[in-house]
Amino acid sequence: MNTIRKLMIAGAVAAATAFTGATAFAQAEPPPSRLNVVDRLVAAGGFDTLLAAATAAGWADRLAGVPPYDRTQYTVLAPTDEAFAALGADLDALLLPENRLALQEVLKLHIFPRQWRYSNLESNYNEPMNFDMGFQTQHQEDVIGPRPIAIDTPDMRASNGVIHVIPQVLTP
Repeated sequence: MNTIRKLMIAGAVAAATAFTGATAFAQAEPPPSRLNVVDRLVAAGGFDTLLAAATAAGWADRLAGVPPYDRTQYTVLAPTDEAFAALGADLDALLLPENRLALQEVLKLHIFPRQWRYSNLESNYNEPMNFDMGFQTQHQEDVIGPRPIAIDTPDMRASNGVIHVIPQVLTP
């Protein structure tokens, strides 16, 4: 991982943690379902690159539930840091400010302004949204839709949505 990417990821995680009011070590941690999407990803660990991408795209406030986005529920197909690392130099390019629109196009395949639990992804994914790509999931031998996507961990609940951990980055 090059120095620029490391700095962007470290800065994004630090900003997201400070901005969303992550609890101090001396305080009792709230249950995971009481954390917003950003805090839930930070607490789970392994999603620093996704958080850096959301910050670079200007979407961290949305996922943190900052007004005017405090009433929006989200579904996040969350690629792990390992999945982002597989992009290599492409990731470095996407995180540059001049590629913000391209980064947003990638994130539109991962972040949806509705809460869809694993059990209802098939019927809801094809609703009109900002995109028209379908997919299929593979978890516990389930298969949904036309595009294969493995879901490693479904239904990680957050106060403002649900997160499904996936092992790959979806690209347009």
